[in-house]
Amino acid sequence: MLSRYLGVTPDVVTLERSATGKPFLTTKRQGRSAITFNLSHAHGRALIAVSQAQEVGVDLEYVRSDIEVAKLSKRYFTHSEHTAILQAPEKQRATKFFRHWVVKEALLKAQGIGLRGLPDCEILLETDEFDMEVRTRLGAQFPNALRVRLLPCEPGWEAAVAAQRLDSVKLCGLEPQ
Repeated sequence: MLSRYLGVTPDVVTLERSATGKPFLTTKRQGRSAITFNLSHAHGRALIAVSQAQEVGVDLEYVRSDIEVAKLSKRYFTHSEHTAILQAPEKQRATKFFRHWVVKEALLKAQGIGLRGLPDCEILLETDEFDMEVRTRLGAQFPNALRVRLLPCEPGWEAAVAAQRLDSVKLCGLEPQ
């Protein structure tokens, strides 16, 4: 897929990883702005975002009810996020947890920060609508102001994309692998 955006054959596409583990392209495009990408995969599905001249992050999760939502949200989320999740009806808690998780992870991946940035990232979900931008409060370790959008998925899945300019991000697939 990346070779199409680069205008080269797949065998010349080369990737490396940043110090925090984020993959990036080392192959250059002739006469065009650099492209960035990010991908996420879960339970046989993949989500890929490609953008020009800006960092991008995505996350995709299958909503599982077998996790300890209260315990995990208390450990990894801010107090207000944890409270919002626990205030949801019990049948909706796992969905709410994973919705927060995909937003946070998309932001962290776009910044190249990794999970160490969880405490400095607060999500303010005011509605359960998809294809909307999500308000966030980001701490000092986030060097760039980012926007994040929940993505529509089939039931049982949550996904989000983050970038400075969401209008220049093309989502390439939310497809079975």
